[in-house]
Amino acid sequence: MSRRGRNDAGALTLSYVIAFPAILLVILTVAQASLYYLANNLALTAARQGADAAAAYNSTDGAGRIAALALISQDGSGMLAGAQVAAIRTGTTVSVTVTGHAWSVVPGLPTTISETVQEPVERFVP
Repeated sequence: MSRRGRNDAGALTLSYVIAFPAILLVILTVAQASLYYLANNLALTAARQGADAAAAYNSTDGAGRIAALALISQDGSGMLAGAQVAAIRTGTTVSVTVTGHAWSVVPGLPTTISETVQEPVERFVP
C-alpha cells in the first residue's frame, strides 16, 4: 500500500551523495597524515645519520650530507620528495638539516618537512 503525497524515491541515493564526499575526505586525511608521519620520520632518521657521520673524529660536513642523502635514496622509497640536506660543522658541534615534501593526497594541506639534528663533534682527548 502506498502513501499519498509522499514519494521517497531517490532519498537513499541523495543521502549517499551528501555523505560519501565527507567519508572520502576523512579517509584521505588519514592517508595524508600517515604519509606525512612516514616522511617526517625519514627526514629525522636521515638527519641523525648525517649528524653521526659528520660528528665522527676527523670527518667533514660533506660526509654528513652524503650519509643523509644516501639514506634517503636507499631506504626512503621516494617518501621524501625534493629532499635537500644542509650540514654545518663548527669546532664543537655539527648540525644537519633535512628538508623536503611528503606526498600529497589531499590538496591544500601543508606537506613541507624540516628536521634538524645537532651533535657534539668527536675529539681526541689524550
